[in-house]
Amino acid sequence: MTRYVPLGDKAAKTQGVTGSFSSCVRERWRNLVLSSATFMIPRRAVWRAVWKYGKVLAGLVSAISSAILAFTNLAQISLEARFILVGATAFVTVAIAWLLLSRPTKPQTRPKLAGIVSRCLVLLLLCWLVVKALGATAVYHNVRVFRQVCSQCPNVGSVEIQPPRFPVQLTINVSVPQAKGVMIEQFFPASWNREDPVNWQERNRTKFQDTLLLSGFKTPQVFGIWYQLNRAAGAFSLEAIPAPENVRVLEEGQLRRYRKWAYVYGGALWLIGVCFWFLRWF
Repeated sequence: MTRYVPLGDKAAKTQGVTGSFSSCVRERWRNLVLSSATFMIPRRAVWRAVWKYGKVLAGLVSAISSAILAFTNLAQISLEARFILVGATAFVTVAIAWLLLSRPTKPQTRPKLAGIVSRCLVLLLLCWLVVKALGATAVYHNVRVFRQVCSQCPNVGSVEIQPPRFPVQLTINVSVPQAKGVMIEQFFPASWNREDPVNWQERNRTKFQDTLLLSGFKTPQVFGIWYQLNRAAGAFSLEAIPAPENVRVLEEGQLRRYRKWAYVYGGALWLIGVCFWFLRWF
């Protein structure tokens, strides 16, 4: 027997089911939003940590800014004094990192293997920054000279001159041993950076010598010389005289030697730190 439900009762039941379903969806959505908000809002421990280490972080940022500002003004002292100052600052910084990273999370215990590896990696990153700082000390305030001789034509060569970060006046004297019969057959000095050309002048040019004057010479400008001699290109002599006098002119071999010692110093700091941790933990 077929049962017929009145239209009014059927609509009421449908409306009741729909209403209960909508309320259930709203309840679940509300719980989801509340749980997401609870997850996103930092807890009291996070705020305590921010309040506790905020002053330390601000002091660290201030110290880094002061160090960068002091580094840019190191041109007033000699290159050896710059290396000593940067190296001593790096040693103190790394020594503080040794002490801070050697503290275990729990007293009377030592870090686990993952903690030891992470500490060694952090110290390695810090020592790599020390190497970069020492390398920047060699190139930031000084003029660099790179020589190259053509392998196919031994009487053809080039010289690339890179400036420091601040403007300097540079006098370049080039010459060849006239008594040995060496002459300059072709000589082409020019600015090698078209976007930022060098302001330069030429004086007293002969087949045996020339003088170039560069004014306001600074990064990213680059000055270069291409030449050809009637003999081997190694007979070409170049002397660069910067002003102020405390700016040094470094050849490629000197830069390579400074970089090597910077890596040795950074590696020694890392090795001393690791040995210090193992003596303290084991």
